[in-house]
Amino acid sequence: MLRYLLFALLLLHGLIHLVGFISPDTGRPIVTDKTPSILWLVCFVLFLMTSILFLLDKGQWLWIAIASVIFSQFMIVSVWDQARFGTLVNALVLIVVLYFAMAKSAALIFRD
Repeated sequence: MLRYLLFALLLLHGLIHLVGFISPDTGRPIVTDKTPSILWLVCFVLFLMTSILFLLDKGQWLWIAIASVIFSQFMIVSVWDQARFGTLVNALVLIVVLYFAMAKSAALIFRD
């Protein structure tokens, strides 16, 4: 059950990054400056990859999750007034990722 909740959290957080890709006023991609728009889309793709790899139980999801959180936080800081609450979700994701990384390391160390 918790596995699916984390999957949903990762996917939902990624989907929220699509708001930065789509202009909230017109519902169309931002035309004036495409660079921030594309960066928000990249952040969505990173979280999508993280959620899928996590659901499939692939070990690489930990590293992609860390990259996703760092990239996401960079984008959040760039528009702090509008996206500051994403920091809370990034912190939650980072805590869970660190927990899984430590659990994985402990399993390798204490393996018979």
